[in-house]
Amino acid sequence: MDKDAPGIGVTGDVTAHELGLVRDLGPALWIGAGLLAVVLAAMYPPTHAIGSIGWAVAAMLAVASMSIPAWQRSHPEAFTRRILLVQAWISVVVIVLAQWLAGPKAPWGQLLLLSLVAAAFTQPPRRAAGFAVGTVLAAFAPLLYGAAHFPVMLWVIEASVWLLVTVIIVALVDRLHLRRVDLSIAEESARHQARIDELTGLLNRRAFEEALAQIVPADKRRERRATLLLLDLDRFKLINDRYGHLAGDACLRAVGDALRGSVRELDRCFRWGGDEFAVLLLDSTDEETAAVAARVVGRVRDSAPLPDGSAPTLGRGQATLQSGMDAHDLLGAADRELLRNKANDARERGVRSLTGGRFAVQPVD
Repeated sequence: MDKDAPGIGVTGDVTAHELGLVRDLGPALWIGAGLLAVVLAAMYPPTHAIGSIGWAVAAMLAVASMSIPAWQRSHPEAFTRRILLVQAWISVVVIVLAQWLAGPKAPWGQLLLLSLVAAAFTQPPRRAAGFAVGTVLAAFAPLLYGAAHFPVMLWVIEASVWLLVTVIIVALVDRLHLRRVDLSIAEESARHQARIDELTGLLNRRAFEEALAQIVPADKRRERRATLLLLDLDRFKLINDRYGHLAGDACLRAVGDALRGSVRELDRCFRWGGDEFAVLLLDSTDEETAAVAARVVGRVRDSAPLPDGSAPTLGRGQATLQSGMDAHDLLGAADRELLRNKANDARERGVRSLTGGRFAVQPVD
């Protein structure tokens, strides 16, 4: 991949934006240069060096100089820095040949400034500097065939001004580029923070809904197995009532830490609601998903986040994406299993209440 082509990420987005501006302004630049070329051809005919044949050569040069812009209009992906640099060098060659055809007294060399400015706007500093040196040398090409009529000192002054203008433009463009990078990084950071739960450090409900909406069609397209695991803290309201909200927060953070330490790199963890958590697993078997849940339960138990040294228990529900299911169906299936498991646990173990600073079991009537 061309490193100068628009890419993915902050720097790629900034480069794409800058090249987009060039693409939008390019036609105006080329139309303006074309009109100047017509005026110069009328005032200084291209017949000095080779006579009337010069008109045919000038016509071919005009076609060559316009071929790349015309091709780029139909191929937007061709707007890369490398291709724009090639285009700038071609324009320098065309201008130098036009100068030769019209003679050393013709002011065709003035058009080199347009190529120099275009390169300064579109190229990184090193390339722009190399192009500037080459362009200045090209401006003195008439010395090879018409030194007696070439105003050397005048061109030295103009070339110095050109180089100064190039330095200023490159510096401004580089500064603007860095500014856009900083803004893009700040925007990306803000978008990321908007999807992070501050308490647990996990992705939040907004990120969960976005990921769930994306993973279902992706799963169908790639034929990958997608599993949703839901977890929630049992009797979380009782924990808050008995020990206070700080203890409740400690439990939530313990679950977040346990999730981060229990899943694979390709799995994503979310705080779905108040005491509810979700894990999206790709290519995970039922046994692997159950192992993830068991690791989370074990880590929460070992962390003992409650003041009395005990740990809360977790309810669990999971569902695997089946043919014909959408994101809503997958979430509903996992949620229903979570509720069934919690009801079964309540019937088997009894309803627990917070007494004496610990969980006590009371029989179910």
